[in-house]
Amino acid sequence: MSRERTDEEFVAAFKVGTEGFEILSLDTEDEGCFSWSPCDTCSSPLGGTRYDATLCNSGEDRRQVRVRVCTDCAMFSANGVLPSGG
Repeated sequence: MSRERTDEEFVAAFKVGTEGFEILSLDTEDEGCFSWSPCDTCSSPLGGTRYDATLCNSGEDRRQVRVRVCTDCAMFSANGVLPSGG
């Protein structure tokens, strides 16, 4: 059974999921949709809205990876808002 994560656990999972990338860019045309699939960045197993996004780095390889992210990751990436609202 899943439990709510602390903000510290969320930030640690987000950092692991985005390691090697500097930017999480949300697809502004995507309204999101419900999914039971885990979030591609924080690995949250809880069902919820998932949004299309792209992870980018500015290294020599300029790598981009398409991901589906949860609302918590979208808000944290865009505004620095933690799941607890802090």
